[in-house]
Amino acid sequence: MACTAAVLALTALALFLARPRAGQTALGGDVRSSFRTTPDGVAALYEAVSALGVPTAHRMTPLVDADSIRGTLVLLEPTERPSPREVNALLDWVRQGGTLLYAPRLVPRVRPAVLDSLGLVLRQPAAEESNPRWARHRLTEGLPPPGPPRRLVATRGRTDTARRSPPASMQPLLSADRPDSLTGQAAAEIRLGRGRVFLLAEAGPLSNEHAGDDPLAVLAARALLAFTSPGDTVFFDEFHHGVRGLGSPAEAATDFFLGTGGGRALLHLGVVVLLALAATGARLGTPADPPVDERRSPLEHVSALARLYHAAGARDTAALLLLSRAARAAGTAPPKTLAEARALIETLEARGDSAQAWLLVRQGLQAQPRDLKVIAAGIDDYCRRRRRP
Repeated sequence: MACTAAVLALTALALFLARPRAGQTALGGDVRSSFRTTPDGVAALYEAVSALGVPTAHRMTPLVDADSIRGTLVLLEPTERPSPREVNALLDWVRQGGTLLYAPRLVPRVRPAVLDSLGLVLRQPAAEESNPRWARHRLTEGLPPPGPPRRLVATRGRTDTARRSPPASMQPLLSADRPDSLTGQAAAEIRLGRGRVFLLAEAGPLSNEHAGDDPLAVLAARALLAFTSPGDTVFFDEFHHGVRGLGSPAEAATDFFLGTGGGRALLHLGVVVLLALAATGARLGTPADPPVDERRSPLEHVSALARLYHAAGARDTAALLLLSRAARAAGTAPPKTLAEARALIETLEARGDSAQAWLLVRQGLQAQPRDLKVIAAGIDDYCRRRRRP
């Protein structure tokens, strides 16, 4: 019982450690992966674009020294920073006509490499920054009013109060103004050569949790549908979310139990439970032979029953059991009451068989208390006569 309680307690602790927290999972922070159907993933956007007629696929290879991209690339808050070579290759691919949907990941004191190469910075909106509004663009037509943004993108070094125009290649899609005329972009389109970058300050509105009611998710889906050429594919970058291939279930289990904090905690708890069960079931020495049951002789059994009936004063019951022997010898049903016993005696007397024996049985039944020795003598005499040829 104590072992069962310990196992249940450890299981509850394991589930507590692995529980999702505020839209996250126990594997770490938010991961905007198209493989994830948890609130932080973007599987809903992946499936929506595919359902609207544009092929979608997962890209699990780096941006350099691998297959080239043909179509549109979606890179949302990568958990692994692209290398400088990858950033240069990515922007060169955009200049040659590619389309990139990009949202940087906010890491304290670290500039996102793609934004840095574009001359932009990611910042939190100021308390007085308000009035988010859609810019006039074919992708924003008919969208409901936007909510307040949690992050903004601005040109690098804009710390003064003088108004500066954004780069000519940057067309705002969703802006938030400050009273000092500084403007930050929650969404923008940046033209690079023959291609374009659709820049989002955050990917939270595209997540499974918010995609159904946030207009920024509609804006992103419109951009992917409008600027992906017929026959091309929308690739969701999974390499920079740590996915190097689909692998096998065994590899996935190994990565979870050895590569994550929650997995290691569950592994340690499992080892403790197994050790506890092994200690509980361990034998301390060889098992003892079971005791040998000694059967009593028939005489001992009868003597025990006789003592029991004598102690209970059950002479009538004993008399009926003695008459049951005579009934079986005569081929009739054994009596259950004294009235049935007298009827049995009359029946057997009417057959004219062993009158002397039944006289003894009657005398024993009429005595008070019942004379079991006389009854037994009469029945023995009757049974001996029945066995004679």
